[in-house]
Amino acid sequence: MELLVIKLFGAPMFIGLASMAGKRWGQAVAGFLGGLPMVAGPIILALWLQHGASFAAAAARAIPAGLLGIAAHILLFGLASQRFGWLASLLIGWAGFLVVGLGLVVMGQADQAWVSVAAMLSLILAARLVPHPVAPPTDTHLPKAELAARMGAALLLVVVLTTLASRLGTTLTGVLTVFPVASSVMPAFTFATAGRNALLVQLKGFCAGMTGLGAFAITVGLGLVDLGGWAFCLAVALSISTALIISHLLRRLEPTTSD
Repeated sequence: MELLVIKLFGAPMFIGLASMAGKRWGQAVAGFLGGLPMVAGPIILALWLQHGASFAAAAARAIPAGLLGIAAHILLFGLASQRFGWLASLLIGWAGFLVVGLGLVVMGQADQAWVSVAAMLSLILAARLVPHPVAPPTDTHLPKAELAARMGAALLLVVVLTTLASRLGTTLTGVLTVFPVASSVMPAFTFATAGRNALLVQLKGFCAGMTGLGAFAITVGLGLVDLGGWAFCLAVALSISTALIISHLLRRLEPTTSD
């Protein structure tokens, strides 16, 4: 029953909340919340309940390789948005994720310790390299159909990955756990409905939030077998703390948006 609840309500609910927060407080907040372990966290929890602590911990240790791919996805999405529409920019971003993330799997490096450090640094670098918006983003609307699409995409990823995990193996499952669902669906709709300035603000927010996901993955990967469920509590606390600190530092480094 717990696994079914996580699959059907966990990640979609979190994505819905992040989207509504963006409507209320802006795209930076939406990206920040979307970058936290809102999708990957419920997936790892479901894997723990379904396959045990060792499997889930091994999958968590491979998440940073996916985060390196996410950094490439976000940066390419932001750069491509200068010349292309939302669909082409999204496909270019996906290509970046697959090349980097699956490349590390093929090379047998996805679960190596150095990847965790590189992932955190790459997200910070991506936040700095994503172009700065040239004007403050306009207010965005959130139609019910768009909200449903965002939540449906999150649900699809959770169901597919938890169903196929035993066939994919721990490493590939861990990498694909962070396949850019939130950072695809939310930015694509934002770009299409609110323009490039709103998109760029949201992408920078994703980078900060994703550092929290990195802290979550490292903590669960190292502590789940010994600490059990307490590892998730510690991971969530470190995730939020890390993301808030990085977000604050990045905001201080950002130039002021011109009107």
